[in-house]
Parts: sequence; C-alpha cells; structure tokens
Amino acid sequence: MRRTLAVVLVVSAVAGCAVTQPAPPALDLPPSTASAADNALLARWWTAFDDPVLDALVAEAVANNLDLAAALARIEAARALLTLAQSYLYPDIHARAGASRDRQSQLAFQNSGNPVPIAAGNDLSLTVEASYEIDLWGKYRSGTLAAENDVAAARYDHETVRITVIADLASAYFRLRAADALLAVYEDTRKSRADTVVLQRDRFDAGLIGEYDLRQAQAELAAVDADIARTRQARPRRRSRRSPGVRRAGCSRPQSRAARRSRRRPRCRRCRRACRRGSSRGAPTSAAPRRSSRPPNCGSSRRAPTTSRR
Repeated sequence: MRRTLAVVLVVSAVAGCAVTQPAPPALDLPPSTASAADNALLARWWTAFDDPVLDALVAEAVANNLDLAAALARIEAARALLTLAQSYLYPDIHARAGASRDRQSQLAFQNSGNPVPIAAGNDLSLTVEASYEIDLWGKYRSGTLAAENDVAAARYDHETVRITVIADLASAYFRLRAADALLAVYEDTRKSRADTVVLQRDRFDAGLIGEYDLRQAQAELAAVDADIARTRQARPRRRSRRSPGVRRAGCSRPQSRAARRSRRRPRCRRCRRACRRGSSRGAPTSAAPRRSSRPPNCGSSRRAPTTSRR
C-alpha cells in the first residue's frame, strides 16, 4: 500500500511539473463561400484588371522590394531556429577518428658501432560518443512548437508586407491613370471653350451680344487652362513616386513607409501565432516599448523662423 501511494505521488508530481500546451480557442465563423478559383484570383487580384503595365510594375516591385527581402530573410532565420529546436528531440552522436605513426631515431646509436634495428609503429583510434536527454518536462517539445509558431508568424509578416506594397503601388498607378484621363477631358473641354470664345467674339463684333457674355466665355476658358496647369503639375509628382522600398539602379536610399505602416497595423493571424509562441515558452507575451528611430537631437533641432527682407 505504501509503495502504491509513493508511486502515485511521484507520477502526480511529474505530471504537475510537465508543460501542457494551450488549446486554441474555438471560433464561431461563418462557412466560407469562396471557391478555389476565387482564392487563386485573390492571391493575384491585380491581374483581374488585365493591364500589362500594372502587371510589370507589380513584378518589378515584388522582385526588388527591400522590405520583402528582409521578410524572406526573417523566414529563413525562423526556419533555421526551428531546425535547431527539433535537433534537441534526437540523440547527439559524435565520432572521432585518429591515426599516427612513430619511428625510433638512430642519432643516439651512431657512436656505438652496433647495428640497431629501425622500430616503427602505427596508432589508430576511433571514438564514438552518444548522449540523449529525456524530455521529461516537455521543454524541448514546447521549444519546437514555439519555433513553428515563429515560422508561421514570419510568413504572415511577409504576406502583410507583400499585400501592402502591391496595394500602394496599384493605388498610385490608378491615381496616375485617373490624372491622365482627367487631363484628356480637360483638353477636350478647352477645345470646346476656345471655339465658344471665337463664336462669342464674332457675335460681339456683330452686335448680337454684350461684353458680359464675351467675358464670361473667356473666364470659362481661363478656368479650364488653370485646371490643365494644375493637373500637369501634379502628374510629374505622381510619376516620380515609386513603390515603397523598391531598389533601382542609382538609388541608394530606399523608402520604407509601407513597412512602417504595415508594422503598425495589428494582424490577427500574426498576433495569434505570437501569443501561442509566448505561451509555449512558458512566459507571458508583453508588448515591448517602441524605440524611436530618430536621432537623439531630432526632436529638439528645429529651424528658426526666417524673416524675409523686402
């Protein structure tokens, strides 16, 4: 009876010290109505516009974006850590082999006059060591699960950056196309208003209308000219805006506004993986304080107001 009680106490103590994995919460989500074709199109949604120029721009941005390259590097680092964590679940085997050959020197027997046989010997060695730590408390299994969650979080981070870069690029491209279409409308309107001014001038010279009607037609033409000037002034700015973080020839300072914006946005799947990673390692997850990327004197250095002299 005492032995049985002791065994029960030991088993209970071992089970109490073991790390249990938290079960994911059950989510009451509606059934998905998207088909496989819809999901495939969602991954490349910009191809639905059937615009080869947009497709080429997206391909260039995805290939040369520095933020996406950094996200891929984080995925590779997370995979390496996962491989390291999985290696602790298997025994370690080390093998060493060595070989040596020695020969007796004859310098000490040169003055003796007696012949001395040459002695030589070979020494071969082979050592094999094996060690294995039993994962009694589930430490290595929890570390492996945390590393798997790190890999999943890195993949979601890469997908977040990719979606943000492509969305910003497509938005800028469509704004530029809209500006081009608006400029074409303004040009057609200007031709119509110019013809109206010529007609009104002829009618004014003939005495059919007053000066007010002529000035009104000229004002409408001047308003269209102002709209055309503003649109042409805005178009070079939009053309100069490239995809955030895209590295091109001769460009040494990549833009990373899309990456900073995507890191500020909470993503459900990435945050869920991060929470599972923290619970797997046995430590509560806490938001680290955000460090400012500005230099120490960036906030205090302000330009003094300048006064213009006439």
